[in-house]
Order: sequence, then C-alpha cells, then structure tokens
Amino acid sequence: MRIVVDRFYDNGEATIGVMMVDTKFQAFTLEDEQRTKKVAGETRIPAGLYFIEFQKIVTPKTISYRNRYDWFSFHLEIKNVPGFTNVYLHVGNYDSDTDGCVLLGSTADSDNGSIGRSVKAFKKFYDKVRPTLEAGEQVSIRILN
Repeated sequence: MRIVVDRFYDNGEATIGVMMVDTKFQAFTLEDEQRTKKVAGETRIPAGLYFIEFQKIVTPKTISYRNRYDWFSFHLEIKNVPGFTNVYLHVGNYDSDTDGCVLLGSTADSDNGSIGRSVKAFKKFYDKVRPTLEAGEQVSIRILN
C-alpha cells in the first residue's frame, strides 16, 4: 500500500494537505507549520518517504481511543522520521490537536487552517490500513511539500 500526502497550504500556523492511497483520494491532512528549528510538538515532519506501523505500546491515549472507538486497536505511527519520535496519524480538527502528528479529515478549511469530520476520515483510513498491517505487509507514506 502506497500513501502520498501532498501539502498544499501553509498559513504559518498549520499545514493542510491531501492524502492519496494507491492514487485515490483518501482524506485531507492537517499538520503543524514548517520551522527551520524544531519545536517539540509544534513542528511538522520533513518531507520524505517513511513507513507506517502499529505502535504496540499501550499508553493512556491508546486506552482513551479504545474506550471511544470500538474499531481501534493500536495507534498508527510514522516510523524513522529523522529528529522526530512518536509521530502518529490520528483524530483532530485544529492545529492545537496536532502535537507534531498528522491529522485526517473529510473536509478542509484553509480560511482558518482546520479540517473537519476527522473521526469519519480516520476510521475510513484505519479500516483500509489495518488489514494490510495485520497481514505483515508494508505501508509506505511519502510526504511532499
């Protein structure tokens, strides 16, 4: 499975992109802004090719997601990002929700740098990626500026 995120909007506070899975539209994305010097939890990851894996450590956030979403098992982590750790794909609508991660939404609003219907978009993506990961297959994600 090949995923591409093409960032198309950056207002200095948030970055919006479009996510394609195997060349088909999947969701809009929301990330923090680009910075020349990383600020933990406030900086988007660099463009590049990465892989997604389940983060098999059970954290309070994992438990929270499991309690809220019966379809959720483990967080989806973008692995081997230079200078970054614990970069996840997850639910959220605003820059304040990103914490350096990639959020998914069904709608995008460049006027206020947000996305909408995040749970719906994340579940749709999770349902697509989960069987591939469970089968032991690689899931790549290419981030483009």
